[in-house]
This record gives sequence, structure tokens and C-alpha cells, in this order.
Amino acid sequence: MKPAVLHPTLPAHRSLYIAWVVLVIGLLITAAVTLYIKSDMDRIAEQEFITKCIDIQDKIAARLNDHARILRNGVALFKVSETVTREKWRIFIESQEVQKEFPGIQGIGFSLLIPRAELARHTRGIRGEGFPGYKVNPEGDREVYSSIIYLEPFADRNLRAFGYDMFSEPVRRLAMERARDMDAAALSDKVILVQETGKDLQVGFLMYVPVYRKGMPTETVEQRRAAIHGWVYSPCRMDDLLQGILGGRIQGEDKRFHLQVFDGAHPSPENLLYQSHPAEDNKSGEQISRLSPERFIRQIPIDFDGQRWMLRFGQESNEFSSAAYISVWLIMGGGSLITLLLVALLRSLLNTRAEAQRIANDITAELHANRIMLKQILDTVPQAIFWKDKAGVYLGCNLVFPAAIGLAGTEQIIGKTDFDMPWPREEAEVYRADDAEVVASGIPKRNIVEPLQQADGARGWISTSKLPLLDAQGEIHGVLGVFEDVTERKQAEEALRESELRMSSIADSAQDAILMMDSAGLVSYWNPAAEHILGYTKAEAIGQNLHSFLVPPRYHAAHQAAFPTFRKTGLGAAVGKTLDLEARRKDGKEISVQLSLSAI
Repeated sequence: MKPAVLHPTLPAHRSLYIAWVVLVIGLLITAAVTLYIKSDMDRIAEQEFITKCIDIQDKIAARLNDHARILRNGVALFKVSETVTREKWRIFIESQEVQKEFPGIQGIGFSLLIPRAELARHTRGIRGEGFPGYKVNPEGDREVYSSIIYLEPFADRNLRAFGYDMFSEPVRRLAMERARDMDAAALSDKVILVQETGKDLQVGFLMYVPVYRKGMPTETVEQRRAAIHGWVYSPCRMDDLLQGILGGRIQGEDKRFHLQVFDGAHPSPENLLYQSHPAEDNKSGEQISRLSPERFIRQIPIDFDGQRWMLRFGQESNEFSSAAYISVWLIMGGGSLITLLLVALLRSLLNTRAEAQRIANDITAELHANRIMLKQILDTVPQAIFWKDKAGVYLGCNLVFPAAIGLAGTEQIIGKTDFDMPWPREEAEVYRADDAEVVASGIPKRNIVEPLQQADGARGWISTSKLPLLDAQGEIHGVLGVFEDVTERKQAEEALRESELRMSSIADSAQDAILMMDSAGLVSYWNPAAEHILGYTKAEAIGQNLHSFLVPPRYHAAHQAAFPTFRKTGLGAAVGKTLDLEARRKDGKEISVQLSLSAI
């Protein structure tokens, strides 16, 4: 009998132990990946939340500044007008297109300050304008009154404000006095506007800008108090204003995002001006300043000439409902398959990264090659090429540029301005002005002939063209320029001009009549001697057909027959000879002349 052979095997508990180790490692890796992904999503979500908050803050602040600008325009109307009538105010406000450009603003009005002694006369004056029931309200004996006498659009809710004394109400009066004393736009605290009817009730605020009497000093607070004439103001319903600024973007988006606006630095129910989801925020009966459980909370102030609003943003947690977080829970639910999935994921990520790196390297190499090729092309172009930023700083140039102005290399150009170059400052200012014009207008300037001084002091002339330099978004961020040396051409033109002047001087002083005609037979030059001999002034002769007024009629046929040949060849019976002919003067008299003719 042969002895039995036993093959060694792993104990069952050891296999179970390895299985558990693999499972635990897989779960740990899964947990690590899950936490990493969740953390990254949290960071992205928080950044998106912050970005949205800042964007909304910027829009609200910008609208308040635009609002103040419109009111200052109204103050300007009072400054430039002898009187501001109701009709003039209506036309002015309609021209501002407030309802179209700034939805949410209830209207633009003017409140007049009325001393007690002027109240009766003021009331009679307004009633005489066609408002027999007008009176300042609320009634009562006060040292000073104010009355809303203009408010456009003058219809609907705004009719309720006509004649209202805002100075009699403490909250409004505080803002009016602050505007008066500071000579600045001022916001009131939270109020209920007199335009409210009880239906669709909204809280609101008012903005005031002071109007001072003409010719009175306003340097000190006391002087401004003495000079105050009234206020250009605007009432705003808060819900309408925010709707106009944000266009319903919060109400129509995810209900998890909340915005509350509070009057003052400390959020509290009594200071609440606006909330984006009133039904959602109040359904639990909690304090206004507490939303439902929030994942992100941010408070951002808006300061406007001493008045502060606090914007409170909140975003509720969505970890169990957002599509972005489903992947997190799917990864955690993978459990027993996470090891294989993680290996596949890592390999995919590594392969993707390697491929992305390869593509990036290829793109970088291609860009580098393109830059080298572009530089070679620019350096072989015979013209000097340069480019600058909006401030006039040279960003680059080809090799022709420094050579053209007598410098050693591009390093003496790049980073400098025209005021660092060899040419005089006044010429640098001209170059800079041309750059600014191209940047401002976006229109190229071509073939500008201008002087150029080289580093050794030599002077020459160049012909320059400048074009707007665009970035990848098509925005102008500088100037691209090209110039070439035209000194020789300029000198030749100057020589030619001098030669022409000399010849003209000689011809003008000659005793003989000298005249020229073009290829059509029209007179193009007529010297003073010709005026004297033939009787025609230069103005009468230039542009006239020589045959028609100088040649006697009996010679017209022969003259007309010979002219085409002379025009084509420059040859004729009279060329190179002196001929005795008859010419007709302006007075009709024929005179004998000797004609010498040559072709040009």
C-alpha cells in the first residue's frame, strides 16, 4: 500500500481573512474616493453660490447708483431752468425712459419745501393749475411743510401721493435731512409707501437728492439748510424693484436658493425689506432671519451714502436630492465591486491624463513652432513692424525696427514707450496721439508720412500705418504698426517741388507768353505775359479749349486735324521750329506771333 500524499491548502479562516482584507481595502478606497468627490463638489457648489451672491450684490448696487444718477439729472433740470413746470417735468421724466430702463422704480417726483407763511399761497397756486381739491396732507400746524407737487407717471397709485408732506413723517424726514445736510443721495429706512392700496402690499423705501435755491451758498451744513428748496425723489416698492433688477431669476430658479434684504446692518424681522420665497421662508413659523436648514449662508452689505442694506443669502442642503450627488451615493453603494471599478477608474484616469499631457505637449510644440515661424516671417519683412498695448508700451517688434532707428536690438524696444525712444518728445506725443485715436475709434490710420530721428541724431521720413490690435475675444487691446523709410522719396518730392517752383518763377517773370495745355487741349498753365499779350486773365484761360478761343476761325480745321497726331506722338509741323502765326486776342483783334512748341 502506498502512503497517502496530502497537498497543502489555505485554511478556510485564512481565505476569509484575505477576502475581508480585500473588501476592507476596497471599501476604504471607495470611501476615500467618495469623500474626495464630495469635497470637490462641495467646493464647486460653494463657489457657484458665492459667485451668484456677489453677482446679485453688484446688480443691486449698480441699480441704486443708476437710480441716484436719474435723480441727479432731475436736480440738474432745476439748475439749468428758470422755472420747472409740471409739463416740463413730465417731458423730462418721459425722456429718461425710467419705466423701461429701470423697472421697479415707482416714479420720479419733486417735493417742495414750504414755510408755514407760504402754505396758503402755495395751495392757491396749485389749485389754480387745475387741481381744485388740492391740499397738503396730513393737515396740521407745523413750522415747515413739504409737498409732492410733481410725480411721474402721474397716474394710478402715484395719484395717492400728490400733496403728501413727507417731511411730517419721521423716517422720511430723517432721510430728507440727511440728503439736505450731506448734499448727496440718501435712502430712507423701511417704509410703507403712500401709494400702497392694501392690495399686493409691499414694503418700500425712498431715495432723495436735495435741490438748493439758485445763487445761495451751500459750502457748509448751515448754508445748505438755509438754501434748501426741495427734493427730487423716487419711491420704490421693494418686491417690484428686485423683480426689475433680477428679472425673476431667483423666484424662477431652484427653490433652495434664498435671498433676503434687510434695512440696516443686523437682520431682524422688523427690518426685512425683501425675501425671494416668502411662502417657503415663513411656512415653519421661525424667525425671518432663519431659513430652513441651510448648507451655505452668506451675508453681504451694500453701503449707499451712509445707509446700509444687508443681503442675506442661503442655499439649502441638497445632498440627497441633487443630481450632482447621486454619483457619490452610487460609488458608496458599489461596495463589493469597488476594487475592480477603482482599478479600471485609475487606469482610465492615468490614460486620460497621459493622453491629455501628450495633446498639451503637441499643442505647445505646435504653438512654439508657429511662434518661431511667425517671428521668422516678421523678421524677413522689409518694413519695420511693432505692436503696443493701450498705454503705448511696446510689446514686441521685428528685427527691422531697432535697425531702422539705430538701436542694437529688440531688447532696447520692448517694455519701453515712445518717450524712451531717440526721437524728440514732441514727436513722441504725436505718435502717442495717433495710437490713442486708433484704439478709441477702432479705425486704422494708413500711410502717415512723418519725421523720424534715429539714435545718432540723423533725421529721416517714414510712412506709417497703424491698425487696432485685437485679442482673442475681438476686443481692442493695443496698436499694430508698420512703417518704412521714405526719406529718398520725400527728398525727391521736395526736389521736384523746388524745381517746379523755380520753373514757375522763371515762367512767371518771362516777357514772352508761356502757356500749357493737357492731352485734351485744355489750358493748364497761363503766365502773366500771356495775360498781357492775349488779354485773357489766368482765371479765364485755365480749363478752356485752346483751339476755341486763341486760334482764328479760319485755322480751326487745320489745327484740329494736326492735334490728334501731336497728342499721340508728340510730333508735328511746329515741334522744334519757330513758326509765324496769327493769334486772336480777347478783344477779337488778330496779332502776329512766333510760336515755339514742345511736347511734355
